[in-house]
Amino acid sequence: MKAISFKIPKNADSSLRVQVDKGARFYDLLHYHPEYQITAIIQGEGILMMGNSFSQFTAGDIFVLGSNVPHLLKNSHEYYGERSPGVHAVSLFFTRTSFGDAFFDIPEFSAAKKIFQDAHRGIKVEQEVGKALLESIERCPSLNGLELLAQYFSILHQLSSSDYSCINPQTFHLETTEYIRDSIDRVIDYSMKHLRESIELRDVARLSNLSVSQFSKRFKHKTNKTYVQFLNELRIETACTYLRTSRDTIHRIAEDVGFTNLANFNRQFKKIKGCAPSTYRRQWQS
Repeated sequence: MKAISFKIPKNADSSLRVQVDKGARFYDLLHYHPEYQITAIIQGEGILMMGNSFSQFTAGDIFVLGSNVPHLLKNSHEYYGERSPGVHAVSLFFTRTSFGDAFFDIPEFSAAKKIFQDAHRGIKVEQEVGKALLESIERCPSLNGLELLAQYFSILHQLSSSDYSCINPQTFHLETTEYIRDSIDRVIDYSMKHLRESIELRDVARLSNLSVSQFSKRFKHKTNKTYVQFLNELRIETACTYLRTSRDTIHRIAEDVGFTNLANFNRQFKKIKGCAPSTYRRQWQS
């Protein structure tokens, strides 16, 4: 599976595209598009993969994603059953030239320039600090014309003055060589689908038709991390979702995300999240 190039449908009556997603789960295939994207999660939990990093998402979170950065929203396991609690999100799509080539270069938008820069690293505004911003985005589907435009500028202003974190440690650039991009995408897709299983380097190298040594060098060069680092981060972020949403034992959760050794799971969890799994669970339950 390769990252799919999406074409966001244009609305002849607006320079902005407002999209409402409702259903059993979010679209979970890796994709990218030239538009910037602001997404408010109204309902749903899981993991956002953006660029080469991961972030958990839950109701109330807001994300800003840069142009042509591969991403996907992967819901936690209960959203894939017959009794899915359902998801709901509102997204805004726009480009740097939606209002003209030099529109965002005027002095009044100087504070918003950092938003455009950091969007290529992936911006996350958590629910604790983004409640008013969330409400502003949630109102957009009911607006049109000048009201929608004014709301959009208000959202940019709120974003520029909000405390937020960046998902990727550095700007992510889409690999322009299709063969390399597709081979990395196949590896990512395989890793997410086979998370519970034992995954060997030779297995993922075979997907790319490369030797283990060639694959390891290429993956590190294109993602700025080793495959083992990537896989451990994916497993730990998935475990965080289970720790928040299930009552399973920590040992069971470790097995569910592919760790056969509990001590190694605890060690990797503390390395990536800075605390023990039991501490993380208590913090979320308090």
